[in-house]
Amino acid sequence: MDESILMNYLRGGCNDEECQQVELWCEEAPENRQILEQLYYTLFVGDRMAVMDAVDTEGQVLDDVTAVVSENIQAGTPENPVVTSLNITLKTSNPEAFQKLDGLKYSVSAHSSAQTAGQVLNKEQHLRLDKMVIKVKGGVTVDLN
Repeated sequence: MDESILMNYLRGGCNDEECQQVELWCEEAPENRQILEQLYYTLFVGDRMAVMDAVDTEGQVLDDVTAVVSENIQAGTPENPVVTSLNITLKTSNPEAFQKLDGLKYSVSAHSSAQTAGQVLNKEQHLRLDKMVIKVKGGVTVDLN
């Protein structure tokens, strides 16, 4: 498989025919999927930017609710794991918007940094969400652990 097609696929730049070609290639052998995963993590793993959207019961983003994430998730290694505390604040100018709130959609995008360039994500590397607590103005606290 041509590496430039794989890179375009990972960056979302392939046409439908190329996407199908990559997906079929990945299904041919486990080694092919590993090659694609290694290329992905070589290209994109580094500091991770967390983005959160408030969603309604249909999974649609609530445009009048803004979710602000306080920090970027810092990259670590199996030898030197990193813990990043994130504070997520929900804001709106329309108090009725919170009545439609059914969940939060959490997206993480990653990019390679000088510190992590060429490193491959392996089964020992992951993102783990723990010690999750929701505090609502007015004194309500929900512990999600």
